[in-house]
Amino acid sequence: MRIAIVSPYALDRHGGVQEQALQLREQLAQAGHKTKLIGPGESDGTWTSVGGSTDVEANEAVAPVCLEPGAILRVKEAIGDADVVHVHEPLLPVVGPAAWIGTDIPTVGTFHAEPAAVVRAVYKFGGPLLAHLVERIDVLTAVSAEAAMAVEGFAPGVEIVPNAVDVAGFTEQERVAHRVAFVGRDDPRKGLDVLLGAWPRVRAAVPDAELVVVGASRDSGGTGVRFEGTVSDRRKREVLASSSVFCAPNTGGESFGVTLIEAMAAGCAVVSTDLPAFVSVAGGVGEHVPVNDGGRLADVLVGLLTNPERVRRQGRAARVRANVFDWRRVLPRWIMLYEQAIERAASRIEG
Repeated sequence: MRIAIVSPYALDRHGGVQEQALQLREQLAQAGHKTKLIGPGESDGTWTSVGGSTDVEANEAVAPVCLEPGAILRVKEAIGDADVVHVHEPLLPVVGPAAWIGTDIPTVGTFHAEPAAVVRAVYKFGGPLLAHLVERIDVLTAVSAEAAMAVEGFAPGVEIVPNAVDVAGFTEQERVAHRVAFVGRDDPRKGLDVLLGAWPRVRAAVPDAELVVVGASRDSGGTGVRFEGTVSDRRKREVLASSSVFCAPNTGGESFGVTLIEAMAAGCAVVSTDLPAFVSVAGGVGEHVPVNDGGRLADVLVGLLTNPERVRRQGRAARVRANVFDWRRVLPRWIMLYEQAIERAASRIEG
């Protein structure tokens, strides 16, 4: 098949949706399909750019999206020879809707995010219109039950297909006994401030405890904290492989948790907040604490760091759990849905 994968988020910026789109392209190409990745941003030549990006603040984070009207035509030109289009966040302007409105190309749409309050209001009051519009999308999916619930008012019964990782690509190595890893942007909802606030209590109980922060960079985070900022995927895997514990102190706005899967694939014991999406992804192999409860977070981290056998046991269980989200399991489902979209589009056009 000739498959066009469309991301409304800038592909030259780090982000969960972008990473899934990039990995999906690679996995499909390895399976023998002809793929084209399309989105805003400055292309490195391996994907098709349809315009620049603008940072928009939403849901306690920054979303790099394209707001150029000219991108609409560029998207349609880019997808013109595809057998099927897979558009991530199909309602996110302007790239998302451009990939399916006004075209007869078979389309799969995937909802990723837990929307911000203002977007939920639009979904609620614009439900009837949205329901009419998304009927044009041949197959609707969501990455989790939480993402599906956000759109159930106008897109009921969407199929859940989880995000995926290459589990085999996360190798285990000799771990630093008291090393904790954090991976994420320095957005408020990622909870880094909560973790840094709890860290002095961790260090008081475990004097050689080390916190390695990947994806964020600050001048100082306190004793025993090292910021690595934006790093390569290889370096991120090295940090996870050498860490005993992974911490995800996120405060909200999460509909999945790819970083949790990556940490589990690397064999880390996982500590996260009790967000429904995180609890679902962990599947009983992680430790969960209330949102914004730094005291409880510190207690759980200390409990793990002072019990190496418990860390090893939870790490082994986490790696087994991660296999549920391996590309070897998830990719066949996407291929099946692409074929289903082609069949439905043929019926739609004939009808």
